Amino acid sequence: FFSSLFADPVLCVESKNRDQVSELLKRQARSPDGVIRFDDASVREFVVEESTNHRRGFTLVIFFDAAQLRDNSELKLEHLRREFGLLSSSYIHNSNAEEGTSTGSSSKLFFVDLDFKQSQQSFALFGVSSLPRISVLLPGVALKDADPMDQSDIARAAEGMAAFVESRTKIKVGPIKRPPPINKKQFFLLIAGLLAVTPFAIKQLLAGN
Repeated sequence: FFSSLFADPVLCVESKNRDQVSELLKRQARSPDGVIRFDDASVREFVVEESTNHRRGFTLVIFFDAAQLRDNSELKLEHLRREFGLLSSSYIHNSNAEEGTSTGSSSKLFFVDLDFKQSQQSFALFGVSSLPRISVLLPGVALKDADPMDQSDIARAAEGMAAFVESRTKIKVGPIKRPPPINKKQFFLLIAGLLAVTPFAIKQLLAGN
């Protein structure tokens, strides 16, 4: 009788984890590179409350950004953010291919970014005072204990980031899927341009020019 009045706390936590993973997957799908934009409200919803209960069932890899510092050539934030996006999209692609589903093991690991302007409280909670900064937050770990990525791994671009994530999470990221030097549209434009000038070049050659 009493069990019908009070919900099992374990089942409640599992249900909440499923709901959160489902919401994160939706946000992930809406992002071009799979990186989910967080702000202070998102951190409160997905991180602070869960870390308090030590029940969060997924890992977060967090890129700390600052739009106002993107022009600083020494920080290379724009370049590093692109590499972080490649890390995210490669992991999603590889995990989905391995599992043979549209979600695969990507429900265990999520890549998010925080911009300082919308996330000043979160920067303080994570203890972030300088950039660049990428941190791994494992399940059941409080914000202040998030593991910051070594600068040497960040400097090695997406491949170095992947090595750090794999070593800390024990989750396989897989090979980085880099885009080709030119995309299909650029390739066809190049071919069209060559076809357009070929008759003129042949004519000039035959005329002895």
